[in-house]
Amino acid sequence: AIAEAIATITGERQVFYATAQADEVEKLKAVVKENIAVFDLEAIAKKTAIERHPFVAPTVGAIRLIDPLDDYNAYAEALGVAQPALFEPVGHLHSWYLCLTSRELYDLLKRNLERAGQAASMDSTFQRRLRLLEEAASLAETGRGRIMAVSDLSDEHFPIRRDVGYYREIVAFLGEGGKSGNDLVAALEERTIRGMREPARTQLVTWLHEERYASDEQKLDGEEILVKLAQLHKDLDVQSDEHYIVRRYLGSLGLL
Repeated sequence: AIAEAIATITGERQVFYATAQADEVEKLKAVVKENIAVFDLEAIAKKTAIERHPFVAPTVGAIRLIDPLDDYNAYAEALGVAQPALFEPVGHLHSWYLCLTSRELYDLLKRNLERAGQAASMDSTFQRRLRLLEEAASLAETGRGRIMAVSDLSDEHFPIRRDVGYYREIVAFLGEGGKSGNDLVAALEERTIRGMREPARTQLVTWLHEERYASDEQKLDGEEILVKLAQLHKDLDVQSDEHYIVRRYLGSLGLL
């Protein structure tokens, strides 16, 4: 019935009819017989897709892993593991800091879990280890100012003018490298950086504290951090793997 109706209409005007049924196409061809054009829309779509996005063979390099070494520290050197630093996300550390043996680490690397945060998301043991390292890092950051670079002075909320002599002295001071916000506060208090009036000095010191470049809290050494963690975690045995991993991390920071 559909084929006959379409045939009747085609006597007066052009008709476009779409169907997914091959038998309907054959019926329509049999009824209309002439002046009919059949288009395979699926084939047209496929051809158009190829024309728009022709296949290009991707270049996929082989992933080569370094086999485990008996010496875990030597394995870190072979892998190019970086030292940790305060005020940087612990989750960005290499997974080396969460493991105890090269084989344990190798099993993570085979799964492309190179970062501590990635490993922790897949396993409750690594999750606990990462949490302990994060707490240790937070305690270690207490009372310690962040290392500053001259580029930090470009912050839009930096409170003092940049066209004055003491600003250039601050730039020179930080340009020596390895200076924390606490060092800058000390230089201001000792008048090593000269020419700054008290209101400007107060503004700058306040900004340094707000941005965590400086802190007047009491510093904790490595042993004090371990005691704090023991108070927070009653099950943190000094002979446990977790305790060793925290000690190793603090040692890498130079706190033990």
